[in-house]
Amino acid sequence: MRQLSSTEREQVLTFIQQSQKILAIKYIRHLFNYGVSEAKHDVEQLMINPDFEPQIKEQQSDQPSDALYQNLEHNENTLELFLTRNNGEILLIDEQHPEWRAVMLHFNAREFSTKQDYINAMRLKRNAEDLASIQQQHQDQQIRNASMYYKNLLQALQIQDRKNNLIIAISTVTILTICTMYLMVGH
Repeated sequence: MRQLSSTEREQVLTFIQQSQKILAIKYIRHLFNYGVSEAKHDVEQLMINPDFEPQIKEQQSDQPSDALYQNLEHNENTLELFLTRNNGEILLIDEQHPEWRAVMLHFNAREFSTKQDYINAMRLKRNAEDLASIQQQHQDQQIRNASMYYKNLLQALQIQDRKNNLIIAISTVTILTICTMYLMVGH
């Protein structure tokens, strides 16, 4: 067990004085691998009494730490959860594992009481992401269709405009021919 160093104490008290209690709690958690409730307790005690001396356990290598976790994956077929640590170690994990709570908080910023709750939440999240992707694809397709429709409409209008110009040109030539013939016959 050890106490806060003067630098650590100063930093926590600075956070408290700046009304940043959450940062003070995160700072304590980060430094000493405390859970939220332990860190909150010590920060609240320091808010009441800046001379309060919290007793901080030394971090041991077998204790969970946010810095130790790299990835959390689940196998959809076997419904197993695999935790990958930064050192490459892969562990099978469930709600019985001593690091369950810390792992859930690290990767999800919330707790899941069972492995099934976690898997269900991940399925819902994946389904929501899939739905959003499908909706985006549908919207993109509608934009492409509208763009193609307007492009075809513009081409049709240009063709019609050329036809109209041709009709006007033919009509003009016809009128000029008739006028020329009239003038030639009349004289």
